[in-house]
Amino acid sequence: MADTYTTNLNLTKPEVGASRDTWGGKLNTDMDDIDGVFNAAGDGTSVGLNVGAGKTIVVDGTFDFSGSSSTLGVANGGTGAAAAAGARVNLLPSYTGNGSKVLALNSGATDTEWVTAAVGDVTLNGTQTLTNKTYADPIITGAITEEVYTLTGVDLDPANGTVQSKTLSGAVTFTSSIATGESIVLMLDGGATYTVTWPTMTWVTSGGNVAPTLTANDTLVFWNVAGTLYGAYVGSYV
Repeated sequence: MADTYTTNLNLTKPEVGASRDTWGGKLNTDMDDIDGVFNAAGDGTSVGLNVGAGKTIVVDGTFDFSGSSSTLGVANGGTGAAAAAGARVNLLPSYTGNGSKVLALNSGATDTEWVTAAVGDVTLNGTQTLTNKTYADPIITGAITEEVYTLTGVDLDPANGTVQSKTLSGAVTFTSSIATGESIVLMLDGGATYTVTWPTMTWVTSGGNVAPTLTANDTLVFWNVAGTLYGAYVGSYV
């Protein structure tokens, strides 16, 4: 009877009663093959493992997937993908048809799902009004449309729009609600006809801190820095 070999690692099983002068070398080769399974670099003898019920694999080092089927299924705690893009598709609910919804935990807090947006939620498409939000270093592609407001009262308030216009029909005393970091462009008609009284501010002109002499149609800019209101006369558009 000739030597036989094990199914998985192809270890040599010396013929019983034979291999008198060769069994030691065969056994040593078998031991090397078994030892190779535990190569620290993870590139030793290829094996398959079946972890039975109640058994645990503990990984303190690097768990490296490689090969054509190098994925761990979602059901087994993995992403089911070999790359980040595929993992996002597998782990997140489909975006298709849900652009107007928001992603949230389900009622049992066990998974994520698309739900109908509530007031104040930001969705992936559509138009939202964002109030009291802070943007850190935003990059805006395309034009920025500022709100244009026809001022009917006397308060310069950026909340109404950052570009404002007013046609005077009598003397006026303006007030200011321009807070630090805010500004307004004001197009004023009738300034040469009626008396205009400005709120306390520092005028930035070639002549120093002096209020401008108005014409029939003027453009002015107002802004606030550290609580100080500033004004500048841009010019007349008559």
